[in-house]
Amino acid sequence: MQAIANSGSTPDQLGSLHSNGAFVWLDSTNPSAIPVVCIPTTLSGGEYSSFDGATNDDDWRKYSFSGPKMASPILVILDAELSTMTLDKVTAVPQHHSRRRGRAIGAKAAVAAMSGVPVGASHGVGHHLESAGVGHGETSCIPNPAVCKYNYAKQANLARQDAIAKILWRDAHASTVFEEADLGNVMHAIIRVLGLPRTLKEFGIGEDSLDRIAEYSLWDRWVKTNPALLDKESVLEILRMALQGFCTRLYR
Repeated sequence: MQAIANSGSTPDQLGSLHSNGAFVWLDSTNPSAIPVVCIPTTLSGGEYSSFDGATNDDDWRKYSFSGPKMASPILVILDAELSTMTLDKVTAVPQHHSRRRGRAIGAKAAVAAMSGVPVGASHGVGHHLESAGVGHGETSCIPNPAVCKYNYAKQANLARQDAIAKILWRDAHASTVFEEADLGNVMHAIIRVLGLPRTLKEFGIGEDSLDRIAEYSLWDRWVKTNPALLDKESVLEILRMALQGFCTRLYR
């Protein structure tokens, strides 16, 4: 809608609207005059955000769009029956209306809790896995454990990671399934138990794609907020950990 309001129909015209990977608010653009109504069918929560992203077909880089004049939905309709058209793998919820409705409300609450929170490289690197064929709902599954391990090794957020790991261990089921491990290993195991992908290899992404992904990731607004500062070699280190996954003994 923002593109229409600013006569953006070509890559060059759209390029004048993107935020160049930083927290740049595009207050000089024309606001969208078309109201947006969303009916979410997955649990991404994207309908509650005014951030947008699009991949350029020419260079396969994902660009961010943000600003006070970006059109957020005026109405979000949560309809469990309509969401049944989406595969269970994507929703992580079986064909059960009350459960789907509850998960949709939970997604809204999760986004509200994240408001204003910088999410770091896990989400940022994930943005640039999309152009390599990874769906948006699965992108964070792959770099998250590796980013946790990288940040911990750099002693960037030890207390926070330890606190999260402690919370996860309060779950009685977790302590019977996983052996004690650092947060990166625990996240690796949890993602696997949920049946979600954990490696780039699962999507046919090889070493030859890593340089481009790392280069583009450095432009991402969320990568710039990572607790440990990142350069291209740092991102490549994370991607190589995610290439085939790291081996860890977590199951009892």
